[in-house]
Amino acid sequence: MGSRSICLLILLVIFIPSSVMSESSDIKSLFTLRHSIAEEKGFLRSWFDSETPPCSWLGITCSGRSVVAIDLSSMPLYVRFPSCIGAFESLVLLNLSGCGFTGELPDTLGNLQRLQYLELNDNQLTGHLPDSLYTLKMLKEMVLDNNLLHGQLSPAIAQLQHLTKLSISGNSISSGIPTELGSLQNLEFLDLHMNSLNGSIPAAFRNLSQLLHLDLSQNNLSGLIFSGISSLVNLMSLDLSSNNFVGPIPREIGQLENLRLLILGQNAFTGSIPEEIGNLKRLQVLLLPNANSQAPSLGQSAVL
Repeated sequence: MGSRSICLLILLVIFIPSSVMSESSDIKSLFTLRHSIAEEKGFLRSWFDSETPPCSWLGITCSGRSVVAIDLSSMPLYVRFPSCIGAFESLVLLNLSGCGFTGELPDTLGNLQRLQYLELNDNQLTGHLPDSLYTLKMLKEMVLDNNLLHGQLSPAIAQLQHLTKLSISGNSISSGIPTELGSLQNLEFLDLHMNSLNGSIPAAFRNLSQLLHLDLSQNNLSGLIFSGISSLVNLMSLDLSSNNFVGPIPREIGQLENLRLLILGQNAFTGSIPEEIGNLKRLQVLLLPNANSQAPSLGQSAVL
C-alpha cells in the first residue's frame, strides 16, 4: 500500500468512526430503551419484530441513524421513567405523555441539548424538576401537567429563552413565581394553575408581551395584580381565579382588547368592577369576583 493510500486510510479512521459510533450508539440505545419500558405488547409489536429496523419502530423518528424524535404518547407503559432517554443526544422531540411513568426525572435529561419539544404530562412523575432541565437552551415547549412534581421553579429558568410554551399545571410546585420567568420574552402560553404557588405576580411579567394565554388559578397567590398587566397586549385568555388577590381590579385590564376569556372569581378583591372592562368587546367568557356587582356592558359576552 502506497503512502498516499495509508494517509487516506488514517484520515478515514480519524474522522469517520466518531459519526458512525454516534449513529450506532443511538440504535443500541433504542434496544436499551426497549428493555427498560416494554414487554412484548400488541401496541409495540414493531419493537419486537426482527424484520423491522429500529428507526421504523412505532413512535421513533430518525435522521440517518440518529434518533430525532420519540413519541410514545398515550401508550400504557406504567414503568419507571427510563434514565437511558438521556442517551439520545440528537433528540428534537420527546413526547411521553399519558404513559403512566413513575419515579423522578433523571439528571440525564440535561444531555438532550438539541431538544425543542418536551411533553411529559399526565404521568405519575415525582420529585423536583432537575437542575439539568434548565440547561436545555433550545427548548421551545415544556409540558409537565398533571404529575406529582414538587419543589419550586428555579431562577435558572431564565436560560430557556426560546420557550414559547410552559405548562406545569396540576402538580405541587410551591414557593413564589421567580422574577426571572418574566425574562422569557418569546413566551406565548403560560399555565401554572393548580399548584401551591404563593407570593405575588412578579412585576417583570410586563415583559411578556407575546403572551396569549396566562393561567395562574388555584394557587395561593396574593397581593395586588400588577398595573403593568396592560403590557400584555396580545393576551386572549386570563385566569387568576381561586387565589388570594386583594385590592381593586386594575382598570388597565380594560386595555387588553384581545381578551376572549377573563376569570377573576374567588379572590379577595375590593371595590367595584372597573367600567373599563366594558371595553373588552371580544370577551366570550367573563367570571367576575363578586356575583352581586354589576358588570359593564359587554355586548355579546357571556357573563358568568
